[in-house]
Amino acid sequence: MGRLQPRRRADHGRARPRRRPVRQPAHRLPVPSTATVWRFEDGEDPEVFADGFTNVIDLGFTDDGDLLVLEFTTNGLLSGDPKGALHWVDSDDTDKHKVLTDELTMPGGLAVDGDDLYVSNNSAMANKGEVLHFTLNE
Repeated sequence: MGRLQPRRRADHGRARPRRRPVRQPAHRLPVPSTATVWRFEDGEDPEVFADGFTNVIDLGFTDDGDLLVLEFTTNGLLSGDPKGALHWVDSDDTDKHKVLTDELTMPGGLAVDGDDLYVSNNSAMANKGEVLHFTLNE
């Protein structure tokens, strides 16, 4: 008896991927305060820059190199609470966090221009979106 040969298909033997729905187990649902910001530099291993966030949607840097972290929701997407927050992280001590404001509702992005900070607010709500202006006082 000879060797078994794989059966060839009309598509020249290429396997077709099996499509399966992706399901996340209930015990692996996102947990508030577990989001991490990583630092990647060429030729080096990734390292944790700052952590303890929830649903990070945007990042920015001040002129001094401090990190601004915008959270879409502070209590998790499944909490039903649309409250977002803006955090400041000291570049010299990334364990040092300060909440600049938690009076945001599902913010969508931020832009930094010198001491001026702009944040889109109510970004997931039709006809309610707005751009808020803050002045950074270091």
